[in-house]
Amino acid sequence: MRTTFKTKVTAAIAALMITLTGAAAMTPADAGDSSILGSVTLTADAADVISRDQAVKWANERAREAWSEDVDHSYGTQCVDLAMKYYRYLVGYNVGGNATDYQTNKLPKGWTRTRTPQPGDLIVWGGNTKINANCRLSKYGHIGIVVAVNSKKGTVTTVETRGGSGVAAHKYTREIKYATVFIRPSFGKETSVTTDTLVNFGTYIIYSADNDSVCVGATGTTNKSNVKCVKADKKNKLNQWKAVGNGNSWKFYNVSSGKVMDICTNNVANIKNTTNIHVYSSQTKKALSATQTFKPVITKVNGNVYYRFAVSGNTSFVLDCAGESASTSSNVRLYKAAGKTNNTQNFILRRIS
Repeated sequence: MRTTFKTKVTAAIAALMITLTGAAAMTPADAGDSSILGSVTLTADAADVISRDQAVKWANERAREAWSEDVDHSYGTQCVDLAMKYYRYLVGYNVGGNATDYQTNKLPKGWTRTRTPQPGDLIVWGGNTKINANCRLSKYGHIGIVVAVNSKKGTVTTVETRGGSGVAAHKYTREIKYATVFIRPSFGKETSVTTDTLVNFGTYIIYSADNDSVCVGATGTTNKSNVKCVKADKKNKLNQWKAVGNGNSWKFYNVSSGKVMDICTNNVANIKNTTNIHVYSSQTKKALSATQTFKPVITKVNGNVYYRFAVSGNTSFVLDCAGESASTSSNVRLYKAAGKTNNTQNFILRRIS
C-alpha cells in the first residue's frame, strides 16, 4: 500500500500511448501469446475512446492473471501500482503518491470524484481509515478498481493488489460505506477512423522498450537529418512526434521541424536490412508517401503491451534500434521483423498532448 511520492508522467498506449478500438486490442491479457499480433484499428482520441465495459474487462483480466508489477520501481508491487497501470491504460500517464493522496491529487481532464460507485471507478480509502469493521489501514491508505456494484447489499466487487490475499491482483468484496471516495474516469464511445479519414492522434515520445532511458529523436531540422535513439528528454521538441493518419497508417511529424519520419529510399520494394531512417518534407505523391507511412502493430511481452511500426507498403520490415541493445549510439533503421521478445523493435508510446 506504500509507494514513494514521485510523479512519473508516462503515456502508453499505455498502455497508450496509441489507443486502439476493441477490447481484445486494448487488453494485454486478451492479446494472447502469438509472436506478433495483427495490425490494429486506431481511434481519434486517447482520452475518450475507452468504454466503461472495456475498462472493467481490463481490470477483471488483471485479477484473472494474478497481475503483479512494480510500476514505479519502489517497494515492489503495492496497491498504487495497479492504479498507476490503470491510469496509463486509460489516459497514457499516471500520477504518483500513496493511495491516500488519490483523495486530492490532480485528476485527468473530465474525471470526477464521487461518493456513489459505478463499475470502472477507482475506490480510495484514506490513511488511518477502516477498510472494514475489523481492519484499520496505515497512514498510506489503500486503492483498487471497482468492477461490480451491489447497491442492495451496499457492496462493491473490486480488483486490488496488496489487498489482503497476497501481493498479486485479486477480487474482493468491500462495503461502500467504508470507502473514502470514488474516482470516476471519463469514458467514451469507440469511434473507428475510416481508411480515408486523416486524424491527428496526438503527440508522443517514442521510448525504446529495450531501454526506456532512450527515445527516438531527430538529430536536426533539415531534410535528411538522421533519426536515432537519443537520451530521453520529453521537453526536447526533436524528440516529439505528432502522429497523423487513418485507420491503417500513420505519419510521424517531428514537432521541431514539421518534417516527417522518412525511409531512405524512393521505393519500399527496395528496403533491406539496415535501411536508414531520417526526416524529410512530407510527400503527397503516392510512391514517395509510401516511404513515410507506418502501420502500428501490437505485441505482448511478459504481460506488457508494446508497439511496433511496420512499413505500410512492406510490412515485413519494422523500425529497429541498431545493435544488441538500444542506446544513445543506436541508429533507428529498418530490419526484418523478429520475435516478440526482440525489444530493439518494440516501443513504448507516451502521449504528451
